[in-house]
Amino acid sequence: MNLLGVDYGTNYIGLALYTDSIDTIMPLKTIKAGKDTAYEVLELAKKYRAGAVVIGKTEAKGFEDFVSQLKRGGVRVVVVSEEYTTVAVVDQKRAQEATTARQIKRLKSGGIIDTLSAVKILEKALDEGVV
Repeated sequence: MNLLGVDYGTNYIGLALYTDSIDTIMPLKTIKAGKDTAYEVLELAKKYRAGAVVIGKTEAKGFEDFVSQLKRGGVRVVVVSEEYTTVAVVDQKRAQEATTARQIKRLKSGGIIDTLSAVKILEKALDEGVV
């Protein structure tokens, strides 16, 4: 079953895709958060034939409404802990290159960290066997 991973945020939403035919998780893209975000995610879930949307649980404003909108759209939603996913991505980036706080801010603003966090959310869900 294909899965769409979501790192929800109030500014950006990172997306990743697990494709079961090749057993691979790929960063997909980052979208700007807005009133039509749930619709965009639902359309991507259809496009990639995702059997579920896996979303990292957060206390961010609007999270519960976002999840409700996805469920009303007819997609299976699996909520997993996103604890430490962004930290893991930032730590990985730091290990790969000597990253300054300014560079991390630039990575976050460009959505790279959000998308890679969505990858981590999918990895975690698959490792824990929740999907």
